[in-house]
Amino acid sequence: VDADAIARYIALIKELLHEHCAAVARTLDAQRVVLEAFVVDWVMTIYAKALPLDTAARVWDLFVAEGEYMLFRTLIAIMVVLRERIVRNGFDENMELLTHLPAAQFDAATLVPAIRSVPLTAK
Repeated sequence: VDADAIARYIALIKELLHEHCAAVARTLDAQRVVLEAFVVDWVMTIYAKALPLDTAARVWDLFVAEGEYMLFRTLIAIMVVLRERIVRNGFDENMELLTHLPAAQFDAATLVPAIRSVPLTAK
């Protein structure tokens, strides 16, 4: 795994979080959450380990059909779905939440529209 590439991805993800989900970004920054603790796993597996299989399959379809930027849209959508919990939780609860996403909240019927609603394009 290319450490420089991971650092670039994390920097981009931080920027996108601040732009599209500022309350979550501020909370994670204040708690000094290390995004690499969960983001690398999410992206490297195209969400296969983080999401229920049927939902991950839909994310894979979006990734293949529309490109790499769908991985970022998916990440932002997950944070939007979890926003209220993340903002209210402490560090330990957030690390548990983000390393073990609650499958019940991420069925394809819920997550795919959330992904599509993220105003991010392939540029």
